[in-house]
Amino acid sequence: MFRLPTAFCLAVLSLIFLGGCLPNGNVQVDEQGDSHYQRGRSLVNSMDFNGAMDEFEKALENNPRSASAHFELGWLCEQKTKDYAAAIYHYRKYLELQPKSSYSDKARDHIKVCRDELARDVYSQPNTQNLQHEIDRLTTENAQLKSKIQEMTAQTTASTADLAKAQRAAQTAETQRLAALQALESYKTYYATARPAPAPAPTVTPTPSSRPPVVTPPPVNTRVHVVKAGETIAAIARIRSVKENALLAANPGVDPRKLKVGQKLNLP
Repeated sequence: MFRLPTAFCLAVLSLIFLGGCLPNGNVQVDEQGDSHYQRGRSLVNSMDFNGAMDEFEKALENNPRSASAHFELGWLCEQKTKDYAAAIYHYRKYLELQPKSSYSDKARDHIKVCRDELARDVYSQPNTQNLQHEIDRLTTENAQLKSKIQEMTAQTTASTADLAKAQRAAQTAETQRLAALQALESYKTYYATARPAPAPAPTVTPTPSSRPPVVTPPPVNTRVHVVKAGETIAAIARIRSVKENALLAANPGVDPRKLKVGQKLNLP
């Protein structure tokens, strides 16, 4: 009877053992071995960030479960394009795919930073009407994107890449809408409790003579700051040792994004 060499049998058994024990350990290596992923990393090193994002998107088209590509896109959206809502989406997808990796805590920290930046951008709008308008716009956009996703899901010809892009766009709009709602509630709460009381009306002192009554003007606020070139609300608040929100409350008619040199700001 024909018998296989002992060395050959041992080699085959070793390969079977290794292949059965280490499938998960090679997942990340396989993801990063994708040609589009490798091209994206190369473009990041050469500072072609837009090109890198295109390559990582293509890597996701090849493998929608590529956690590595999601993390790279999250970092690029956060650091380079300042699209914090999209960054949050990609970091969350990374955590869904790799919840216990060595980068999971970093992804959670990045999500917190992006949330703060997103809320700050929305909160800087001058009034509640603008905030409500932004919420309405995002709600409509999100509803349209969800409807598009449902239509594409129903169509068997819809590509996986197009469907994934529509889902990411819907998630981005929803993240922005929630941040706007949070900022609106904070805005209303702050101005309901911290808005300064109106100045008292001038008092008229009666006199028996024929002279006109003496009008006592309200006290003049001598705590003012004259805006210098390059100064922002945040910089002025830091220089004057006051809170930025309090400074904005003391100047309700001032647009923080359109400060002018020589403009006078009341200090709280």
